[in-house]
Amino acid sequence: LYALNSEFQSKIQELSEANSDINNMIKSTNVALIFLDKHFNIRKFTPQSCQYFPLSPQDMGRSILELSPRFKGGSFVELVNEVATSG
Repeated sequence: LYALNSEFQSKIQELSEANSDINNMIKSTNVALIFLDKHFNIRKFTPQSCQYFPLSPQDMGRSILELSPRFKGGSFVELVNEVATSG
């Protein structure tokens, strides 16, 4: 059990560091980024994203497909699906 617990603690530390790195990038970048889960729900976003979407902290967990983008050009749902399938 000690070895298993030690391994879990190590993984938790790695995940904590990765999460901290992402949060630091979000705070320091001047780029619009929106992080989505596999169901297109909003996980995180940078303040610059608010130029393109009406986002607020209450939108965390909400589907990006429910929002109307503030830009023109193509079907937004088609663009999201294209990015999801092509990477």
